[in-house]
Parts: sequence; C-alpha cells; structure tokens
Amino acid sequence: MSYNALREYLKKRINENNAFVAFRLPEDSIIQLYYQEDKTLHTSSDLNATGFVMAPFDPIAAIPFIPNTHSKRFAISKKKNSSPQNISYSEKEEERDAYINKVEEAKKEIALGKFQKVVLTRSVAGIPLKPLEELFLSLEQNYPRAMVYLFVHPKVGVWLGASPEQLISSNAEKYTTMALAATQLVQTSPPKWTEKEQIEQELVVHQIEKDLLQHYAQSEIEKGETHSRQAGHLVHLCTNFTFPKNQSPLSEIVKSLHPTPAVGGIPKKEAMTFIGKKEGLDRSFYTGFFGPITNDSTQLFVNLRCAQWFSEKVLLYVGAGITKDSDPQNEWEETQRKLKTVSG
Repeated sequence: MSYNALREYLKKRINENNAFVAFRLPEDSIIQLYYQEDKTLHTSSDLNATGFVMAPFDPIAAIPFIPNTHSKRFAISKKKNSSPQNISYSEKEEERDAYINKVEEAKKEIALGKFQKVVLTRSVAGIPLKPLEELFLSLEQNYPRAMVYLFVHPKVGVWLGASPEQLISSNAEKYTTMALAATQLVQTSPPKWTEKEQIEQELVVHQIEKDLLQHYAQSEIEKGETHSRQAGHLVHLCTNFTFPKNQSPLSEIVKSLHPTPAVGGIPKKEAMTFIGKKEGLDRSFYTGFFGPITNDSTQLFVNLRCAQWFSEKVLLYVGAGITKDSDPQNEWEETQRKLKTVSG
C-alpha cells in the first residue's frame, strides 16, 4: 500500500472517532492497526489482555487497551521523509529557569544521600503544522529503529510517539529487556561517552538487575555488553538482558520493572516521592508503557518521545536523568534535543 492510501485510511479512522491504534515495531516493514467499531473503554489490571495496552505512568492505575479482535496489516514501501518541522513551539526564559531550579533541587537531595538518580520531566505546548495522520507517518519514516505508534480513543485521548526503549518483549521461551541511559546528539562514530554518562548507565544496569532478581536467580539472567544505540538524531547507552519465562506472571515482572530508572529514579521509592512533590506535572501516559500483547508474544515499550494531541494544540513531553554530576544547563539542553524527535 502506498503512503497516500494509508494516509487516507487513517484519516477516515480518525474522523469516525472510534478507538484504534496504528503502530510499527522497530526495524519492521509492517504497520499494524487494531480498531474498534465503537467507543467502549476496555481496561485491564493484570495485563491479562489480548490487544494493544496503553498504561499510564501511575503504576496502580487501570490500563486501557484496544482488543485485536479487528486488525489490519499494511506493508509500506520505505522512503526518506525530507519534510520540515511538524510541530511549532516556543518557550519563555522563565520556563527554562523553572526547570533548571528543579534540577538544582534534585542535586541537593542527591548530595544529602536521599537518592542517586531522578528523572525530571516537563511538557511544552506546540501547534501542529501537519494533520495527525501525517505526523504519525512522518515518525514512522524517520525513526525506523523506534517503536512508533498513534493511539486514538475518545475516552482516553490521542497520543503518538517514537520510543527507543523496550520495557519487555517475549517469545515462546524467553523475555528480554534493556537498560537505557545517557543521551548525545549523533556526531561521532563511535560516540565518546563521559564518565558522568557511563556512571548513569551503570546505575540503571544495577537497578534493572536488582528488579529481575526478585523473580530469577543470578545465573538465569544473561546480561549483554553495553553499547551505543541510535534513535534518530540521538544516541544512548544500552545494555540488554535476556531471561527465561518462568512461573511469574507477566504483570508481576512488569510491576518490578516499571517505572524503569530511565523514567523514575534510583532508589525507586525515594525518587518517585521527589517527583510527586517537585515535578509539578501530570505525566498521564508519558513514561508509562504501551504495546501489543498476543497469545504468541509481548512487545511493551516505555512511552518516551511522545506527544498528546488536542484539537488545536499538542503537548510535547520530555525529560532528563539527574545525577550528582549533572550540569543543570546541560540537562535543559538535553530536553531541548529530545523535543526534536516529535516536533520535527
């Protein structure tokens, strides 16, 4: 199917205002669509659902999902998208100062030993320069290694994004997950990682291992080599983990992993307390997790590099991981770089 034909099909679905999700798995050539012929809100509390789940950041909230009862698959020929910026946004100096102040507050708490890392996020209002279906297709074309999605539900909202981080995936025999931290612009090959960035990655790796040890023996957890993982114009440090399926339900493993150190902090409880008190943002589905669950496999991703669509504006969500060595101005600039994933 051509992009033009798919664009018109998505536009039709959007105008019908029933629930649907369109998505493309990383490095795949198929765009999949799960859809409803109504506006019914389906939820799950234990991930015992077959369909596309859209979990909020709040780990105790019910999880909306769109069943895969009705589905379509579209094979799309690839082409390079050279179109300009998709979303226009501007920020005031006081918004920068407010974020930098929060970073400085976090560093003070870290210096007092209350936690080692915390992720501080923010939202930016923008004006879409393209229709919703074209924004999704632009993401699909420009981020082949990301999990790209468009989630539309009249009772939940409209979200789209391109996430580089897998929460958990499975096949018949094993699960995989990843530790992802540190961010740079793609400039050199291989990237040159600072000591601060390497330490941040080590913290995340240690926390993921600790989470998995709640369900597995150390000998059952296979940890890969830390490597650079590119996501569009950005690159991150990444360490993959593989572990067998056992008697622990998927929901229990996900409960241990979410929120990951890439979106919460270390230790989790203390970092989450600081986020709740100081961040001042309702994250909603940003930094939650999403993806398809079928009888054969699970593909769940952390909801990063995403936007929430409204009738006349878009909210862009971004964040940065704060450690003892963070430079507040640099952390602000990192969030600015991340804005470009969805905005253009």
